[in-house]
Amino acid sequence: MQQVVGRFAPTPSGGLHLGSACAAIASFLNARSQGGLWKIRIDDIDKPREVSGSAKSILQVLEVLGLEWDGPVIYQSQQLDHYASAIDFLIQRQLLYPCICTRKKIGGRPYPGTCASAEGLSFNNNQLRIRIEESLISFSDVLLGEIKGNLKKESGDFIVKRADGVFSYDISTIVDDEFMGVTEVIRGADLARLTLRHVYLQDTLSLKDKTYGHISLVCDPTGKKLSKQTGANEITIASAQKDMSEALFHLGLRPTLDMSREPAKVLLNWALSEWQILDGKEPKFSF
Repeated sequence: MQQVVGRFAPTPSGGLHLGSACAAIASFLNARSQGGLWKIRIDDIDKPREVSGSAKSILQVLEVLGLEWDGPVIYQSQQLDHYASAIDFLIQRQLLYPCICTRKKIGGRPYPGTCASAEGLSFNNNQLRIRIEESLISFSDVLLGEIKGNLKKESGDFIVKRADGVFSYDISTIVDDEFMGVTEVIRGADLARLTLRHVYLQDTLSLKDKTYGHISLVCDPTGKKLSKQTGANEITIASAQKDMSEALFHLGLRPTLDMSREPAKVLLNWALSEWQILDGKEPKFSF
């Protein structure tokens, strides 16, 4: 059997908060409970969004939480040649085309393919879109069940490289997951629909299938997802124990009062002994 390889891939646009920690812990527990590897990637491809020092801070907090990773940390900013190769592969097969349409012009609708037949547009200075076929895409989520959709109707031909040269999250993440040998991706439910794009790109590039699982989001008292954009509190070395306890409760684990007071690493080891593998075959925790 192929060894399970999980991963966590934070964006260094701020420190780790409870929502992102839950995704990291769930991914870690699911990989380790199967005797698998767990790897770290820093998604620092979009430099204007990066906050100085946040990558280092994230790694320090992961260590304090006891989330030890295997192998070296991968940085997307060092993987650009891999993304360029994927783009060249798609261009050679006439699956990409340059586009000059702005978000304002599109107006939030699925892209209608305005530039798909345009002539004289450069591949070097414009955003690149992938041609989407009218077909149903689906995958089996180990927590949410079957997810399916028609990308042509949901998003239209989507961008894989921006006009400023930045590769999209969609193309970079599936290329990186292949490079890292990732077999399963456990992350937040806000990315569940986006995974349809990833499955489409995997098939187009003949990459290996992955197991996907999307956990429920951590929300604030108003019901909004915790995020860096909404000012979610960053986890610190001082708050790690409390945040670990809260994260485990969110993930459906119920440590006793005495156990919940233990150090973060002790709590994590306890959680590993209690974790039920997310394989989609049996009912699991109610996230």
